[in-house]
Amino acid sequence: MTKGHYLQVVGYMSLCIVLLLVSPIRPVAELQPILRVPQDFSTIQAAVDAAPEGATILIGPGTYIESITIAKSLTLEGSGIDNTILRSPVPPLENPVLTVQAPGRAVTLRVRQLAVRSSAQAYQGYEGIGIQVLTEASLVLEQTA
Repeated sequence: MTKGHYLQVVGYMSLCIVLLLVSPIRPVAELQPILRVPQDFSTIQAAVDAAPEGATILIGPGTYIESITIAKSLTLEGSGIDNTILRSPVPPLENPVLTVQAPGRAVTLRVRQLAVRSSAQAYQGYEGIGIQVLTEASLVLEQTA
């Protein structure tokens, strides 16, 4: 290797090191999109439908009456189990609040800081369905009722 070629290689390496040092390094979690209900979407299902794989959906305080179907890995995060409540619509009483269904692939659903309640819980001992998993899935519940 000639002296000129050596200096050129050292120069490129120095530039690479400087770029690595001055470039902001963000954690992977920050790279995942965040969608907000009700600020960005009026319903949780609309946010789920629009969310890319791995996104986080932040759900503001309130009671949301929906049957939500999830077919991709997501995080649903509320504002606390006393502040964010998901309920199934009635009738029929058999409607689950959350259904995880992604045929042919595994998904991970993270549910944090919210309460998932079947509206049927108020009816004469009928338990109802809070979360129904119809596919291979990992379900992670954190501070969830």
